[in-house]
Amino acid sequence: MPILIRSIERLLAQGLFSRQSTSVDDLKDCLEKKHIPLVLVDHNILAQKKGQYQGHMVVVTGHDQGYIYFHDSGPAGVEANKKVDSKIFEKAMQANGTDNDFVVAKGLR
Repeated sequence: MPILIRSIERLLAQGLFSRQSTSVDDLKDCLEKKHIPLVLVDHNILAQKKGQYQGHMVVVTGHDQGYIYFHDSGPAGVEANKKVDSKIFEKAMQANGTDNDFVVAKGLR
């Protein structure tokens, strides 16, 4: 874990990493700028299932009025450009356990 902490400290010092609360609007902004957002979500909330927190990273691929599209790599199987109501997605990305984690690959889309 110390190496991870040192790595994050370096990223913070170089302005490549920030700590902030995020929203679906932030995702949309990233997509408009041609960035690739990778988001930690509670998969059970996305699947609208009850159960304990199930952390899962997804690549957000698009949005339209009221929906978010993402690549889902499991755990039930792979599905490209899966569509979910943006309110459900926001709830899944802000769920207890996700810490609102969101990684952005800038300018690569």
